Amino acid sequence: MNQQDIVAAVNAAFADNEAVRGLFLSGSFGRGTADEWSDVDLLAIVAKDDQRGVADQFRIALNELAPVVYWNELDRGGFLINAVTEDWLRCDLNMVEPAAFGQKARNAIIPLIDRDGIFDSLPDALPPRSPSPQALRYQINEFIRVLGLTPVAMGCCEACLPTSSCSMSPCPTPGAYCTSQSFCPHGKSNSCATSLFPMQRETL
Repeated sequence: MNQQDIVAAVNAAFADNEAVRGLFLSGSFGRGTADEWSDVDLLAIVAKDDQRGVADQFRIALNELAPVVYWNELDRGGFLINAVTEDWLRCDLNMVEPAAFGQKARNAIIPLIDRDGIFDSLPDALPPRSPSPQALRYQINEFIRVLGLTPVAMGCCEACLPTSSCSMSPCPTPGAYCTSQSFCPHGKSNSCATSLFPMQRETL
């Protein structure tokens, strides 16, 4: 399975759902710069009252391809969902109301569903934006935060290397998602692999 399988599955799932007024590829796929490591960013135009149902339909569509092992819902200028399948493919769906579609351009999104002809009304491109000090500060702080958690995980023996029988490559949480024999760099065998279950699994 690859990213195009996800795009095809979600597009097919929403094809007859009139609540989805528009579905667009955004991010690197929308700009035409994606590679085999890129995640899939989808932008959907959905009225607020319909967003819960569309989210549930999105999850079903992904699970029919491969089990979803990570699911996170955020209120970030819309209804944003982060999803990861067991083979480590990542897909984000951001649902916004029609009035909150925001500034978009045709060179940054690809229409999959466009019931109201929104794509044709967009400009070819947007003028360049000045760098945002706030956005840069957030990215730096987030990088440092995640980097700082690495020695904590290693010190607590919460990072182990799977050696067999794991369906994910690489396996993000040995012992939580699989039953493989694991090697702990601190010599604690499988005892530390299961320390990720269940609380840490919920936070990954």
